[in-house]
Amino acid sequence: MPLPPDFYLYNSFLDSFAGEDLIYGICEAVDAEKDPDCLKLAFHTVKSLSQLYPDSSGLLANFAKDVFDILEPYFPIHFIHGLAFTI
Repeated sequence: MPLPPDFYLYNSFLDSFAGEDLIYGICEAVDAEKDPDCLKLAFHTVKSLSQLYPDSSGLLANFAKDVFDILEPYFPIHFIHGLAFTI
């Protein structure tokens, strides 16, 4: 099934205007975060980034070491969340 034309326009916009700045900004926001609820959202955001930039030699790949270095201290994860928080 071919992707809709809007997808290509959106992808082009991300690459042109938000690419490196978007990834760098997310890395800065996640770095040294302590709040468990914020971390849960941060992991979800990084997952979304990997879906936006799936190419293994693309933009996110350039930041792979940075993303790993930022997320690595949080593993292993032991998180018990409150029932009120959902994404």
